[in-house]
Parts: sequence; structure tokens; C-alpha cells
Amino acid sequence: MSELVPLSNLVAALQAATDAGKSGAFFITTDQQHSAMVTLSGGTITGVKFRNTRGYDAATSLSKVGQLKYQSAAEPTELPGETPLNTSAVLEILTTGDSSAAYSESAAPAIDVDAVRQRYISAIGPIGGALFDEAVEDLGDELSKPAGVRQLIERLVEQIDDEAEAASFRNDVGG
Repeated sequence: MSELVPLSNLVAALQAATDAGKSGAFFITTDQQHSAMVTLSGGTITGVKFRNTRGYDAATSLSKVGQLKYQSAAEPTELPGETPLNTSAVLEILTTGDSSAAYSESAAPAIDVDAVRQRYISAIGPIGGALFDEAVEDLGDELSKPAGVRQLIERLVEQIDDEAEAASFRNDVGG
């Protein structure tokens, strides 16, 4: 997009991309010549970067932009060090500028359970599958809350004997 448009156009494009399960990135330039990026994977917003902020804080700052240009790219792009984001919360912040939804218990970070399970198995070996399944079963519905996700990660980290591997696991899964 080569002309400046209202932020609502970007929000509509992001909503359409998430509804369609798209992966990739939206590259954004504001009317003040600041750059931003929103990344998606499988219809989930996985990162927001605006100036020197990331995550929900970046979405809040971006929500104050009047006009912008953006273009999308189909190639998935990762933002290193990004914490998991709640797609609905990001879209709400961009629409209203209110970040309280992002920090509520109902806005639990998305967790790719299969990816975390595989990473855990690689950390401690085949027994990791059974230990992981047991931890997930014990937590049940709590996994839909940020505290439950943190509790799962901490429970798994405690079972990794090697400190370097435990730190690497925590970093890889966002804990």
C-alpha cells in the first residue's frame, strides 16, 4: 500500500489475515516515518514491534498512530524474544488503545502445546512425553490462563536436571 490510510484499514487487514489462518508479516510505516511490524503464524498474531517496544506495549503505541502505510508478506517472520500474544487482545488494543484486555486472566497467551511437548522431549528424553502429558492433565482448564501456562512451564523446567538445558527450554518456550 503506497498511500497513507487510517489505522482501521490495517486492523481490518489483520483481522482478515487471522480469520483466514494466514502466516507472514505486516510491515508498517507511520505518517511520522516510524516503522512497525506485526507477525502472524497460522492465523495467530505472534509478535508486534513498534519503535523500541514489543508486544502489547507496541500495540498500544501503534494504536495512537493516525495514518500509516503497510504491506504484507507471506513469508513467516519471527521477532526474536517475543512473548506469546493473544490475537484478540492485540486487535482490541489496536482498535481501542486500551491494553487492559491484554493483561487480564481471560487473555491467556497462546501456547503451541505440541511444540512445547516436542521441545520438552528433546530436553529430557522419551520419558518427557509421559511427564508432559501428566502435567497438562493435572493443570486442565488452568492452561487457558496465563498463570496456568507459567505453572506448566515451571513444572517442566523443574524436571530438567541440566541448568543450561533448563534455561534453554524456558527461553525456547517463552517462560
